[in-house]
Amino acid sequence: MTVLGKGRFALLGAALTLAAAPMLTSGSALAWKPTTHVYFAERALDDARDGKVTINSVDYDTGTVTGKIGTYSVDSKILAAIKAFPSHYRAGVLGPDAYPDILSGQQSIHPDQKGSGVKGGSDTWLQYMWDRRDPFRDAGLKRAFKLMKLPTDSRRMTAFVTGFLTHAAGDMYGHTFINNFTGGPFAFSPPSNALKHVLLEGYVDKRLPKQEMRGDFFGASISGIDFLIYKYMVDARPGTVLDKTLLRQGAEGTKYSVPRIFSTLRANIDREIKKYDAKIADYNKKIKACKLTDFSCSKVALGTKKAAYVTANGIQHAYRKRWREDIDIGLRKWPSVSHQVAVALFFNKDRKADIAKAEAVMNAYARDHILSMAGAPDFVGATAKVIGKVIDAMTPKALKAAIQKLKDKAFDTMLEAAIGMNKQQLKNYMTSPQNYFNSVMGSGGGEKVNLATFNSKYLKIADKGYSNPNDAFDYRKFAAAHNTVQISKMIFLSPSELGRLLRDIGSKSTRTGQNVMLGFMETLDGNVQWRNGMPAARDCVAYRKIFMKQAGDDGRCAAAEKPKPKPGPVAGGKLPAPKWITAKSGRLPRGAYLGGQEPGRKLYVCRAGYKKGVHPGKVVAGKCNIGWGGKERALKSFQVLVANPKSFRWVNAKTGTRLPKGTFIGGKEPGRSLPVCRASHKGGWHPGKTVAGKCNIGWGGKEIARTRYQVLVRVQ
Repeated sequence: MTVLGKGRFALLGAALTLAAAPMLTSGSALAWKPTTHVYFAERALDDARDGKVTINSVDYDTGTVTGKIGTYSVDSKILAAIKAFPSHYRAGVLGPDAYPDILSGQQSIHPDQKGSGVKGGSDTWLQYMWDRRDPFRDAGLKRAFKLMKLPTDSRRMTAFVTGFLTHAAGDMYGHTFINNFTGGPFAFSPPSNALKHVLLEGYVDKRLPKQEMRGDFFGASISGIDFLIYKYMVDARPGTVLDKTLLRQGAEGTKYSVPRIFSTLRANIDREIKKYDAKIADYNKKIKACKLTDFSCSKVALGTKKAAYVTANGIQHAYRKRWREDIDIGLRKWPSVSHQVAVALFFNKDRKADIAKAEAVMNAYARDHILSMAGAPDFVGATAKVIGKVIDAMTPKALKAAIQKLKDKAFDTMLEAAIGMNKQQLKNYMTSPQNYFNSVMGSGGGEKVNLATFNSKYLKIADKGYSNPNDAFDYRKFAAAHNTVQISKMIFLSPSELGRLLRDIGSKSTRTGQNVMLGFMETLDGNVQWRNGMPAARDCVAYRKIFMKQAGDDGRCAAAEKPKPKPGPVAGGKLPAPKWITAKSGRLPRGAYLGGQEPGRKLYVCRAGYKKGVHPGKVVAGKCNIGWGGKERALKSFQVLVANPKSFRWVNAKTGTRLPKGTFIGGKEPGRSLPVCRASHKGGWHPGKTVAGKCNIGWGGKEIARTRYQVLVRVQ
């Protein structure tokens, strides 16, 4: 190997740091830890082995399985793939936590469009991978693989891609759950966020049923598809989808991506190689075209010019060709190296982060490949000066800056600056999260929770602390886990079977797309992504028949139920008209008008039909409580007043006086209209109806008539 100057050694030394860079984010934006991801996927896989999956019915609010909706046939190609190659399915379930490498997966696949620079965010990646699940439909690719003596059975890749979508499904419900307690997606600022992510993910993982992780549970493999992963996820050559969209140069998510960095280097080198080859071809063409009788040209003169060009540029050209070859070899090895690192860090039988093994894998890769990929090929014949000029010409300033920045932010330095932990401290939080749970989870952003409450309320286990490490959760009782397994089963279904399921749950929308996990997921890191248009969530009533309400889910399921801007003045300064909206299953619509309160709860204005009339009242525990016939009546079927708060004001009234102009009529009964009112009683303000100059409210099982009250008046 040619000896380089000090500047070249600095660049190559920094490249060694780059090789280890994926380990910098090994604990970052994971929702479930990879072992947890695979555990949930295995539950779906076990159910699918006979060619069918069972979709359970649930009570959304209580989080209990109530029965089953039905059994549904697994797509034939997916079934053949996951049965023949379950280890490749598991590798896919590790997903972007492992491939193309941990860092690229976290920076380019997990984030939304703003964070990654990929138009469409995570869904663009998912659709891209799905479209490559059956690669050998391409006859040309199949012939090429046969010539390289590589496997041409598409089932391996189908299993891997199915697992990849399953990882995304786990992130959808897992991140919603984890982010509820951490205050948001993984971030180094505030420090408590990162601490909570690491600790909570580690603790949930510790409560997995150990008896379910035997046999080939940890058997994940990319054997026979490592070259396909290289082709589809690493080799970002000019003009490819990777180059133009997914690992785009200059995008926020590719700044420190090994595939992007070395694909950029390769493109620069390849461009110079082609320029040299084109120049030589041009000389040869001219020499061949030069005839003895043509005195306007001279073969000797052209040959002399060609020789001079080769003398001046030939060594550099040969060097570039060797450099390009070394980059190709190194990038082809990258998927298998990433796989080994992922297995060592977070998916092994010991269930411990084997940092020493991961570092050994990376050191070997650095020794065997990174040095030559960064510009020191095993090439004899060039001087240090020549090589130095070639490296400077081929290596963009942005790349040098990226490598140097990685070098400056070594592992411990980065962790201590960001979250106040070094490697050993991080390892402690990951391996013994129960020891720090109460202190960490009781402060910072997100829902505050102690270990006893987390165990009983969310995991539904009896252990009040960590006195019984074998007390494991049942995924059918742990809402976020149940939801993950349920959607994982649905990934196995063909569009026709998914459509049948949607019809069986009474969904008003039966559009399925190619797969239940395609077309809506903007980011793997965010919350409640199913609201963006997941086929099973377009009809909220249907959604709640098969998915449980979980931490981080406020009860809204679809885009139609997203928070809407508060109504404001419209053209001409007028406020939008108030309206009555039917409450579905007792749930309040967005923009419900707050009419009062009592200790411990808010009271919204409602109205309900009863005894040939429509009576204003208050919403209590999912029902509309009105006063009628001397008693308080709680009615299940009702409407809720939806209005801009500025549309009304409360005006004092009393028996014997006329009601003010603009009093809002909320209902009627034979012979009279019923304006909306509210009255003070027992420490609260209770919405009701104006009857014979009094405000009648329901309270304590009785109808109570108040002579001093307030009426709801429309603002003109």
